[in-house]
Amino acid sequence: MWEVASRPVTFKSGKEVRVRVQRPDRPETSREQYWPSHARIQVRRGTATTPVPPPAEAEVDGDNLEILRRENRRLRGEVRRLEDDKRELENRIAHYRIAHYQRELEQARAKAPRGMSTS
Repeated sequence: MWEVASRPVTFKSGKEVRVRVQRPDRPETSREQYWPSHARIQVRRGTATTPVPPPAEAEVDGDNLEILRRENRRLRGEVRRLEDDKRELENRIAHYRIAHYQRELEQARAKAPRGMSTS
């Protein structure tokens, strides 16, 4: 069983959907899953889990150490997911800028008189 770890994002003019999934409480198993947007998938809504707060006392016994390790793994997985999302947004911005400049160049070429070089 997998759980959804990120919001669905559409690609290819809304024809493809990407989502990050992981095993419950195991962020190290995180991976991306793609579907065509018209595909029907089965999703079961689970109950929200609350993170375990770290212990308030200074000394850490074996049980608390395991809780802290699990929380550390979860947070590392979250950081990796956020870094991936940041990279994806930076790529989108770069592609948008390239497309914008290409449109401007095409408009300038259309306005230029014939025989005048714009390259």
